[in-house]
Amino acid sequence: IKEKERVLLAVSGGPDSMALLSIMKDLSEILGFEVGVAHIDHKIRINSHKDAEFVEDECKKYGVPFYGRDIYLFDGSKRDKKSLEQKAREQRYAALFSIAKEYGYDLIATGHTKSDQAETILMRIITGTSIKSLSGILAIRDERIIRPLLILSREEIMDYLKEHNIKFVEDITNRDRKYLRNKVRLDLIPFLKREFNPNIEEALSMLAEEAYTIRGLVYSTLSPHLDSVRYDEGQNIARFSKETFLGVPEGLRRHFIVEIISNLGVDRRIDSDNLRSAIDFICQAKGSRYYRISSELVIRFEYGTVEIGRFPDIRQIEADLENFDPVVVKRFGRYKIPWVDIEFKVVEGIEEDRRYPHIVISRDKFDFPFVVRVFKEGDKIYSSYYKRDVKLKKIFINKKIPLRLRRILPILTAQDEILFVPGVIRSGIGKLQKGEEGVTFVFYNFEPDLIKYLGPYNEMNIVDEM
Repeated sequence: IKEKERVLLAVSGGPDSMALLSIMKDLSEILGFEVGVAHIDHKIRINSHKDAEFVEDECKKYGVPFYGRDIYLFDGSKRDKKSLEQKAREQRYAALFSIAKEYGYDLIATGHTKSDQAETILMRIITGTSIKSLSGILAIRDERIIRPLLILSREEIMDYLKEHNIKFVEDITNRDRKYLRNKVRLDLIPFLKREFNPNIEEALSMLAEEAYTIRGLVYSTLSPHLDSVRYDEGQNIARFSKETFLGVPEGLRRHFIVEIISNLGVDRRIDSDNLRSAIDFICQAKGSRYYRISSELVIRFEYGTVEIGRFPDIRQIEADLENFDPVVVKRFGRYKIPWVDIEFKVVEGIEEDRRYPHIVISRDKFDFPFVVRVFKEGDKIYSSYYKRDVKLKKIFINKKIPLRLRRILPILTAQDEILFVPGVIRSGIGKLQKGEEGVTFVFYNFEPDLIKYLGPYNEMNIVDEM
């Protein structure tokens, strides 16, 4: 903390945060910085407003600014699978950052103690952890959040409060054993102190410090490999080559994936078995493949490129496609394909447009109604090169078209005969001959994914043979 900086204290009214308020107020007068207090009411308990009133009254006694903010954890959404603790933490920090920005505070200080550190380390060991998570609660995070009390145990905090006759409030939910942290605090740590090591909190804090040091070494080694990872604009997808991944030292590949997942903003830790399976999947992957690493994330492998992100796997895509009916073309006009947001027009005669995928079909051989649908297993198209029907799946694989795109590409058919897959192949039958009437299909608005994988349209996109 520098002179004249403004520090926002997160004060709930409990023992730790009231000690934080007292200590930081004293230090501010010695070191010349300013303090203010933010109290976040989660509205979980009926009488939680009384805590806010208590903290506000104490701030008046200390002569420091008070900022109260209410947050509501229940929005009625059934899709949010985050735990109550996780949602509370996320919204609490969001509120703190909002207050700090609105009122011009440089730093945010929380009342985490050495005892909180010990609880956190034990919880992560119990539920499965990594070197990064084993580092526990950091004394300084993101250069804006500080934890001044991290060197003090809860016992030392209570002694300080008693010595200085400082009041505080008790949160009854801290004694509810349905929460893992409370069970660790109330049952596990006292047991470990009594039966194994009275200094267990100190030992776990030292473990966190060692893990933080090792973490620094690990990530300095990973840094050049992580620099090769590209994130999309919204940080929802991470993209890197299989070659990059294989270049990561084998023992650090797990950390490589964990860091990427962290950068994607996924707070939940990934199961160790899933991480091992993910590593094996990437190392062995060929062609176009998917692997669901968690309820939120999918690893997508597409011909040498690995993508990790929040997108549907192939089963979800197939399930979604069941909600769309084929487009039945009964007359000339313009049509929309809803599942890929592609439009096409059907015109009489010949209308050559080299800018877009198109096909001219003999009406003497095929006529209305035409149908535009999605891919089905077993689909075949007649190849002029092979003089026989060839499976579309084989064509897709040869052209390295990703699995997800195979499912959504529009397929033009007539009389159960596949005539055209825009940007991929057209049938060797149905060609317009001299003296025959024709109908032209022109496909527009290929979405970015299709353009990316199939390339801008040119004559080489449409071939008679494989």
